[in-house]
Amino acid sequence: MQPAVPIPVKPRRLSHALALLASALALLFAAFAGDAAAQVQRPQRPFALVVGEWERTLDRIGQDIGRPGSTQAELSNQRIAIEQIQQGAIKLKDESITRATALRRLLETLGPSPGAS
Repeated sequence: MQPAVPIPVKPRRLSHALALLASALALLFAAFAGDAAAQVQRPQRPFALVVGEWERTLDRIGQDIGRPGSTQAELSNQRIAIEQIQQGAIKLKDESITRATALRRLLETLGPSPGAS
């Protein structure tokens, strides 16, 4: 029986194989990270900041409405501002429901907590 002779590995092929493996792993990681990011998106601006802007706008409109001599154009602009706030609130509500649903799905995939029975 002859002693086992190691098969020489060419360094160039090994480096190419490792580079290919690293690329494949990077692509897989990017794909899964993209899926997770798509499922749970953060709001672009903090909710408290948005609500604060709405409150300031509504306070200003409330003061302007009580002022005598408001023109039809001013009232129309105020109505538009109020409608924009309403549309923004509806959009945030819908986005929040979507995010909450995605988070619930992620939590369901984890199953019950280890201490729960």
